[in-house]
Amino acid sequence: MITYPAVRQDLAFAVPEHVAAGDLVAAARWAAGPELREMQVFDLYRGDQVGGDRKSLAFAVSFQSGERTLSDEDAAALRAKIVDALAKRFGAELRA
Repeated sequence: MITYPAVRQDLAFAVPEHVAAGDLVAAARWAAGPELREMQVFDLYRGDQVGGDRKSLAFAVSFQSGERTLSDEDAAALRAKIVDALAKRFGAELRA
């Protein structure tokens, strides 16, 4: 079995305080499909930079295909799908 390398990125989203990290991950998996291999929270921030009724959640994200090496453009397209889905469903704003 040939294993193709993963593309790793960090993504941070500002979301309303009531939005759960698990809901963001589920929506991201639905939007990006099976090439989104991992999405784990590594930071939570609350403060003036995101507003009083919002929080920022940062995720370590891994994209990987079982069929080929993903290009930077492939990863960017998957990231865009996630950003769009989370913005529409939760009002999420990409921070980083």
